[in-house]
Amino acid sequence: MNIHKEHPPESEDLLAPPEWTMELLHAEGQQIAVVKCRGEPMCRLSLAAAETDQEEARRLLADKACQWIWEYRNRSKQG
Repeated sequence: MNIHKEHPPESEDLLAPPEWTMELLHAEGQQIAVVKCRGEPMCRLSLAAAETDQEEARRLLADKACQWIWEYRNRSKQG
């Protein structure tokens, strides 16, 4: 699932390229996002808020994923 399909980031700087995707999982009261680049898992992010609905969890995790991707891409440019 494209990260920005339903929730574009507030800043253009955080716009993830289209090859970055996010898969949502649910396990033991946590919402988990598997962030992938070209289908290859790159990281997992979680949200431990059992009362958060699926849409809200997706929005929050998409924001976290965009921030992580931005940091990852900038870290790669420095090294």
